[in-house]
Amino acid sequence: MSTTARRRACRRRGRLPRNLATAFALGCAAPAATAAPFTSFDPSLMATGGAGVALDNARTAPLYNPAALAAAPARDRFAGTVAGGARLYDPGNLLPAIADFERADYTDAVDDAIAQLEDHLRAGTPEASDVVAVGTAIEALNDGLISVGNRLAQGEYGSSLVLSRPGGNTGLAITVSQWAAFGGDSTYSDGDLLDRVAGDMIRCGSKLEAGDSCDAADFESFTIDADGSVVVAFDPAIDLQSEVRARGIVVRSTGLSLAQAVSIQGNATTFGLTLKRQSITVVDYASKLVDLDDNDIDDPRFRRSETSVNVDFGLLTELAPGWSAGLFVRNAIPQDFSTRLGNTIAIEPQTRAGLARQGEHWRVTADVDVVPNDPVQLGEKTQFLGLGAEADVSGWLTLRAGYRHNFPHNERDVLTTGVGLQPTAGVQLDAAAIGGRAERGLAVRVAAGF
Repeated sequence: MSTTARRRACRRRGRLPRNLATAFALGCAAPAATAAPFTSFDPSLMATGGAGVALDNARTAPLYNPAALAAAPARDRFAGTVAGGARLYDPGNLLPAIADFERADYTDAVDDAIAQLEDHLRAGTPEASDVVAVGTAIEALNDGLISVGNRLAQGEYGSSLVLSRPGGNTGLAITVSQWAAFGGDSTYSDGDLLDRVAGDMIRCGSKLEAGDSCDAADFESFTIDADGSVVVAFDPAIDLQSEVRARGIVVRSTGLSLAQAVSIQGNATTFGLTLKRQSITVVDYASKLVDLDDNDIDDPRFRRSETSVNVDFGLLTELAPGWSAGLFVRNAIPQDFSTRLGNTIAIEPQTRAGLARQGEHWRVTADVDVVPNDPVQLGEKTQFLGLGAEADVSGWLTLRAGYRHNFPHNERDVLTTGVGLQPTAGVQLDAAAIGGRAERGLAVRVAAGF
């Protein structure tokens, strides 16, 4: 097998994918573990800055505050909701950078240039242009790795099906949902090696142009092969160490939500809880850039699954006519999950408080994370403040807008907007979008009540 064929065969076993969407759909990140940012993929909440803990919205209650099941007006005896959405935070444009790196075929260009040089070395007819071509290709490879390296991305996606019987003094709901959180990063660590090899090639080319010869003993990047031939002592598939890491969690839950209303000193107060049986899959993957293979994400070597139980708690109270306050604790039981590579991913409790003012055709709400939330594995902590409002501008149209601020780093601040349509009695269609400096997200929902 020729040198070029050997190099390319080695790399085809781990061909870099067109992008990391497959890996990121399953989740990713790096060494420390814990909870994810507090988010919702219900569009009526996403559109109002993620705020809604204090609203009496039965259709969002099981996933955002189960106490609302017993506080919402009994306009529907039964309700069904299907919702889903996703968000991506990619401040360094990691995903497009990796896709661009693959399309450029830097490593193939290096292999081709080295193969041509080695053929001429064996024939005893090396040319300066051959050596310079290797140096130029390696410099381009180095620039490509720099463009990918030392970046991060985070994201989540979720979907849910909720069947509920809201209103009155009691409420209940059954929920089937899926949620995934991820983070990924790339590490550039080949600068010294590539600078040395490229420098050797350019110096050798200069000597050849001057009519001198290149002695292998004078250059670290040349060596003598078993047959006595001078060869280049560099193979991208073996020597490069720049890395991509991917780690995350996928949670599939079946939940039963219960809520009960009581009167405390004349104020209506409801308590709710959601009991959840969960199937947990943790993914832990690390690879050199030149060996990255999206098919490995599904390999049992990098995945581990188990089942668990958890519980959410909610409180909703009326402060005065039209004013309400809420408190929600998600995943009250902290849990750790070991990955195949010996790391730990954790689900930690998340606590959020909210305040709302509601009129007949409008609502204004504010939520705040009581304590900061760590990422699943990678990046900075988040502690969100969500502010939002919605207005029923007609019997069939609701407009929403909001703002989400992140206290630790305002780079995560986003504007939010959304719309709700009621094409016929009992049917609601909702959509929302968020956007900021480096974060984007979308969510949609179809709800029906009768």
